[in-house]
Amino acid sequence: MKINVLLVDDEPNVIRGLKRMLHNLREEWSMHFVESGEEALKILEKNKIDVIVSDMRMPRMDGAELLSIVKKTHPEVIRIILSGHSDEEMVLRSTNAAHQFLAKPCDSEIIKATVQKTFSLRYRLKNKKLLKIVNGIGNLPTLPDAYLKIEKEMAKKDFSLKIIGQIIAKDITISAKILQLVNSSFFGHSAKITNLEQAVSYLGANIIKSLILQISIFSFYKISARHKLFLDSLWSHSIGVGYNAKKIIGLETSNKQMLDDAYVAGILHDIGKVILLLVPEYYKNISSFLINKNSRFSEAEHELLGTTHAEVGAYLLSLWGFPHTVVEAVTYHHNPSHLGGSENPVLSAVHLANTFTNTPDLDMKYLKNLGIENKLFHIINCCQ
Repeated sequence: MKINVLLVDDEPNVIRGLKRMLHNLREEWSMHFVESGEEALKILEKNKIDVIVSDMRMPRMDGAELLSIVKKTHPEVIRIILSGHSDEEMVLRSTNAAHQFLAKPCDSEIIKATVQKTFSLRYRLKNKKLLKIVNGIGNLPTLPDAYLKIEKEMAKKDFSLKIIGQIIAKDITISAKILQLVNSSFFGHSAKITNLEQAVSYLGANIIKSLILQISIFSFYKISARHKLFLDSLWSHSIGVGYNAKKIIGLETSNKQMLDDAYVAGILHDIGKVILLLVPEYYKNISSFLINKNSRFSEAEHELLGTTHAEVGAYLLSLWGFPHTVVEAVTYHHNPSHLGGSENPVLSAVHLANTFTNTPDLDMKYLKNLGIENKLFHIINCCQ
């Protein structure tokens, strides 16, 4: 099936250039080109659009405003913003509406790769209601404690970005949002950043403060007492998995990137459960299903939703441009043998850490294929 892509830029020369650059994709993409936000909304009303790529600076309706409207009226659409490096303030305005941020000038290969990557896991979400919920997410529910600690630290004259990074590393939804922004093409990194202290240091105090404020405004009005208890428990488990995944992978390598990837994949492995808080009937139905059917949690999810929290979380992280190794580890953390193909050490570490931080549910076939089933006693001791 062709991907339906809508490209928006107010400069006719840019539109002509995009048409030329993307001409070779006409067999894979069905493309619409328009020169204003108003035209874009008309196209969306009359056509099925999968992805919108919009310039930021446009008269009357800029890209941030356009994507905010698209998020409300067509939440199933994947939203990508194109912005110049002088538009830092405008990029921050769009963090609640855009899935990805690309820096101008942007060639066709970058646009092509970004669209295809963000679209790659969509087939797993066959539930249209759930697809709209995940694509429509700007920020996720989080706990106010982290924001209050960050605010307290930043109120000091000699505040420490390192300490702020350490606070953020213990909140999974703030961590995800920080990494989404720092790894966007807008900031021009050649390699993905998964070290949270490094991400905070790179973004700087002003961006962190603005981003945390946006997240906190969303979160404080959304969390019920029941959900707070759930999130407290989930945060504790996720941080434990992150630390243990980093310990486990450290038994085999001192590669800093892999250590950082393992920690991030560990703390974000259950982020799909946070997303599913936005489906009101989910937790009520799944509790009844587990009691009546005596089935495993992921089996119950698949029966009720046609997917699992692992696939939901991985899809969001893919939309937000997370590294492939992290997305893969989140997708298969319960059943790594389903991956097939090449080994992913980060996945192995997260699978083991999740098991030893939760309930025993090892994929022994996978571990045997890797030849590490005999190392389990040593790994268990590492996680104590």
